[in-house]
Amino acid sequence: MSKFTAVLAGLLAVTLAGCGGGDSTGPKINLSGTWAYSASNLSAGGSLTCNVSGVGVSITQSGSTFSGSYNGGSISCTDASGTYGGTIGSGTVVNGSVSGNNVSFDLDTSDWHDTGSVNGSSMSGTVVIHLVVNGSSVIVSGSWGAARQ
Repeated sequence: MSKFTAVLAGLLAVTLAGCGGGDSTGPKINLSGTWAYSASNLSAGGSLTCNVSGVGVSITQSGSTFSGSYNGGSISCTDASGTYGGTIGSGTVVNGSVSGNNVSFDLDTSDWHDTGSVNGSSMSGTVVIHLVVNGSSVIVSGSWGAARQ
């Protein structure tokens, strides 16, 4: 091997080592911890609007997946007939995944599905929730956000 070939091979090895090992998902984000979750401007496209506040979420992450639990909070919905509300209660965070800064998870089932992105100590995105309001089944969608506690 000539000196030129040996130097070129050495430069190529140094260049490839600096590329981060080929992980195309970007930097690893650690979601483990406690988060304050809320959802707003939830709408079924008609006169129904809902808001969720005060939900505590605890996440445990393992690689690109995570799970956990949620507790507390309330939901309030308003339509032409009046205002309805109640407590959220407690349950599990399931189907959690993170890729790059993209995140998705469900609260208990896919009937409460969140997708979005992580930016430092906050997450936000779009939520779709299947609800029963005043005896009728509706699907509402809107924005959600969570801040690390």
